[in-house]
Amino acid sequence: MNLPKTPLKNLLPPLLLLLLPLLVNLPALAGWYVTDPLAFFGGTGVSGKHHAGYPWIDPNVGFQAQALGRLSAEQWLSGRVPWWNPYNGAGLPLAAEAQPAALFLPFILLMHFQSGGLWLEVLLQMLAGIATYALLRRIGLSRTAALGGALLFEFNGTFAWHGAPISTPIAFLPLLLLGIEQLRARVAADRAGGWLLVPAALAWSIYAGFPETAYIDGLFAGLWTLSRLAGLERRQQVRFAGRLCLAVGVGLLCSLPQIVPFAEFVALSHVGGHEGFFAHVPLPAPSLAQTLMPWLYGPIFAYDGPAGAVAASWRNVGGYFSVPGLFVALLGLAYGRRGLCLPLLGWIVLCLAKTYDVRPVSDLVNLLPMIKSVAFFRYAPPSWEFAGAVLAAMALDGMQRRPQPAHLAVLAALAATALCAAVALRLAGDPVRALLEAPHHAFTTGSLAWAACTAVVAAALALSHGRLRRAPHLLAVLLALDACLLFVPPIRSGLREPVQHGHGTAFLQAHARLQRVYSLGPLAPNYGAFFGVAQINHNYLPVTRDWVDYIHARLDPQADMVTYTGTANLSGKDYVAELAGTRRGAYEELGVKYVLAQAGTHPFAEAMLATTARSQPTRALPLEPDRPVVVAWTPAASSSLSFDAVTVLIGNYRGESDGVLRARVCVALADCAEGERALAGSVDNAPLAIRLDRPLRIDASGPHPPVVEATITQAGSRHPVALWLMDADEGRRARMDGNRATLVPKLGLLPAPGQQDTLPRAVYEGDDMAIYELPAPRPYFEAEGGDCSLQPSGRTRVSLHCEEPARLLRREAFYPGWTATVDGRPVPLERAHGLFQGLAVPAGTHAVAFDYRPTHALPMLGGFGIGLFALAAGGVREWRRKPTQRNGDARSSSITMASSRPSRAG
Repeated sequence: MNLPKTPLKNLLPPLLLLLLPLLVNLPALAGWYVTDPLAFFGGTGVSGKHHAGYPWIDPNVGFQAQALGRLSAEQWLSGRVPWWNPYNGAGLPLAAEAQPAALFLPFILLMHFQSGGLWLEVLLQMLAGIATYALLRRIGLSRTAALGGALLFEFNGTFAWHGAPISTPIAFLPLLLLGIEQLRARVAADRAGGWLLVPAALAWSIYAGFPETAYIDGLFAGLWTLSRLAGLERRQQVRFAGRLCLAVGVGLLCSLPQIVPFAEFVALSHVGGHEGFFAHVPLPAPSLAQTLMPWLYGPIFAYDGPAGAVAASWRNVGGYFSVPGLFVALLGLAYGRRGLCLPLLGWIVLCLAKTYDVRPVSDLVNLLPMIKSVAFFRYAPPSWEFAGAVLAAMALDGMQRRPQPAHLAVLAALAATALCAAVALRLAGDPVRALLEAPHHAFTTGSLAWAACTAVVAAALALSHGRLRRAPHLLAVLLALDACLLFVPPIRSGLREPVQHGHGTAFLQAHARLQRVYSLGPLAPNYGAFFGVAQINHNYLPVTRDWVDYIHARLDPQADMVTYTGTANLSGKDYVAELAGTRRGAYEELGVKYVLAQAGTHPFAEAMLATTARSQPTRALPLEPDRPVVVAWTPAASSSLSFDAVTVLIGNYRGESDGVLRARVCVALADCAEGERALAGSVDNAPLAIRLDRPLRIDASGPHPPVVEATITQAGSRHPVALWLMDADEGRRARMDGNRATLVPKLGLLPAPGQQDTLPRAVYEGDDMAIYELPAPRPYFEAEGGDCSLQPSGRTRVSLHCEEPARLLRREAFYPGWTATVDGRPVPLERAHGLFQGLAVPAGTHAVAFDYRPTHALPMLGGFGIGLFALAAGGVREWRRKPTQRNGDARSSSITMASSRPSRAG
């Protein structure tokens, strides 16, 4: 059997598209820079050296993709479908939440590994590049042009700034369009088949985890389809539309296991701003400059400008398209094919008008179904980045086919690019001027210089392509170099030499078992699912109204519904005092056994004796060597405590601070104690505990509580340490250096050993966290109204023996789809205690089992089976066709595209 030899020039572009993502991401893949979200967002005591900024904008790369993605992968690998998450809240749906991409097979299995998110993004980059290259080749572009466009999309701004889950659907946009083009080619050649890629790409887009991104990509695919009706006869247009509708229907059937649970979850949940709030929410004006010069404002969240303008831009921006890319894309209007380049340009204009709420254009866009509920400014960039990449590819292709340069077109494109950059910089004037005058101005000046130089070089190449035969190739190289270099800064923000401080999560895995934990900072929301520890904290959207109502009624009336983090609520109220006092029983009723606090803090004592109400740090105060900071405050009335250590929230400049930090604490200005602690090895942005040379006692039970005064000094140092300043507690009359202060260092007092008996006891103290045990947590399974003995075997099975009929309470959220059996016989489940599950059990010995499946499971799986059967049947029919029929007329797309070109000499 003689195999045809494939020329190297055909293999080289796909090889580059496969190898470049590995090469550019090599520093992270090899561990030279650690971009593990756990180290940045997990709250498990990981620290290390790193440059300014973060590897991603959206922390959901950790809370959703990594934490819940790991749980999804573990359930798949254990033979279970990941329908339910028992590790957050009182139990919440998992696959229905969509963002974790729990059903995104086989890709989700990568999340089993610690670095799975990084490998998933690299794999999706490869897929996006290969699919884009195949699409551009199918519509007739040259290899160079197709490779240039594919590299632009493979290294697009959304991939650079956002990891999963936001970036996961975008790889399937070019795959969907490739399927549409294959179908069109078959219809144009009057042949059957060619539709199989459409349902596959559509289903993967939906399973990939971010429905907003998939929806906007779907709208763009619709526009692409309408633009491709040109060149077909009327009967072919009808046939094309019919087959495409059939393919979309098959894709939706294959997506039913994601669509049906998600729709039910939304109906029962709070959905944040996704109820029309985003109809007229614009991206901040300074973001336009960031879209053209991605690192104008420095690394992600590293620096800020006046009035928080830079931080506001980072919080909302979704992608970029750099200045040289814009210039070449504008050239596509002159060199490209009119039938497609005008719709692509129109899409970009519509997206940007909607993004910046330019009315009445945004009002027209809002007429599209559900678009008011989508954060368009954040999730539309992948589609207009793709449109720009295609326009740039068509420009390169046109330059190769046209021997003479269009000088007026090049100059017009350069002028338009310069105008866009000038307007963007004018809108970003204040933050740009502020950053240019700051010590870290290198990113701003470098971005401006790089944008200007690359635009000039691109224009020079475009003007010289008639004389320089390789000018289009060099222009493609310039675009690829620009895209790859802009991809590097987030990787450089990864950790180096990471260090794990303590093993609090291991303690919880060994001791929590079926009980729950509540975190006041360590073990960030959803990361309980990552470690298999049930925590009531959540970061979920949607999130069931039952659970939110329970939190507000019993735990914290001012808690944020979407991010129940344990570090702040909407009012800034010191809710820890409630936890330590009147509401402790509510947490115990929920089955909470452990409360997690920052290392070196005691939240129950801190509620009475700390200088500040719990809030986020406002600014840092660097200490001058041997110059003390004196803080005085009055403890809460009626509080009484013996303490032998003081804690202070420090910033050690990524581990550079040295010397010792000394503390002198006095009660009533008379009874004093001192202590010191080396700063080497301290944890950045965390409390540092300084043990005193003897215990002190505060007795605030009288009408005039004594003043507590702490003097903090850094000594023997070459590198300063910073004290984080926070809002002073208004009721405690805090003073700093003798003056009344609204911002003071976060100081706390740790109880002496003899004092622990009156407070929840510490069962673990490490540099990563402190763990306190509540005295009377309720069990996960509990029998009510009868004398029963219970033996749980996991969260879904329990054996019990009752002397009389009783009611079994299971502290898992009551939600449609849960069923129960007693000795294999179905029994009705009922709502218990407002939130949990309950059922009646007769006297005797019984085995009770619980199971969850989404409601309407049978019709849902039936439709899914029909979709899979249609795909399989289509695949078999495609395989049985002769190779010439299977390939169809591969040139039909390019022929149609070529027919729309203006005629050219030569």
